[in-house]
Amino acid sequence: MLIRSSIKLHPTIKALSKHIVYTHLHIGLSAGFITLGTAYHATITNYFLYGITAFFATISVYNFHGVYKAELLKSSAKHTWIFRHHLYIKWLITVSTSITLLLLMFLLKKPFIVLPLLFVIGFISFYYVIPFKGSPLREQPFMKVIYVAATWTSFLLIFPPLNEGINALHWGEICAYFCLFVAIALPYDLRDVSIDQQKFKTIPSSIGSKKTMLISITAFLISGTLILSTDRTGIYNPIFWSVIGSNVLLLLAVFYRKKEPYYALLDSAFGMIGLIYFW
Repeated sequence: MLIRSSIKLHPTIKALSKHIVYTHLHIGLSAGFITLGTAYHATITNYFLYGITAFFATISVYNFHGVYKAELLKSSAKHTWIFRHHLYIKWLITVSTSITLLLLMFLLKKPFIVLPLLFVIGFISFYYVIPFKGSPLREQPFMKVIYVAATWTSFLLIFPPLNEGINALHWGEICAYFCLFVAIALPYDLRDVSIDQQKFKTIPSSIGSKKTMLISITAFLISGTLILSTDRTGIYNPIFWSVIGSNVLLLLAVFYRKKEPYYALLDSAFGMIGLIYFW
């Protein structure tokens, strides 16, 4: 179940929480907030539109993955819920994809530079779950986390400045968020290890849970350090330290408790890092 604790929530709140998590709206918000903040930090005028685009693109891709896996697996409460509501989810995919494409057409300024990048991102996102030459990309040994971090970094951090013609990319910031996405993705590798290890090798199935947790926490701390190196005002920003501290606690909670609410909170909390640029 999505929520199972000593605190009993009102059925309406519980149903709403389930809807938000199972339709990946919270992950879309995190993607949108990070793009919003980093584009603003890069002095991009249309930073808000880039954030909205990231929000709808993430909803489109993650729900596409969810529907595809639910129709194959139906192995959890989430997959069962998605399968039962597959028509609504497919409608959501259609709407979010259409809005994403319209926004990209409106924002597009450097087609010869960014279209190849967008094609690669789209290719990886599609074949991440759809078999390509026999198996989906996510089943390539040790590449699951790398594909997730690379596509998020490319779309959220590299696409906006390239499209705006900003030649001096903030590589420190790009590396910071790549590390952040690796840190956030590793707990999911650990959660799925019992299923994944039957088909392909992942980092947790090869080095174990404790070392995976150590890599995740280390990657997250490297990410925070690199973000500080690109914007030193964060040292004096209590909001920055609050966001970093809460994310570290949630990472630890996910590794030690392995409960769905902690995963949902982590997916919601890491996007708050993008908002620190506004304070």
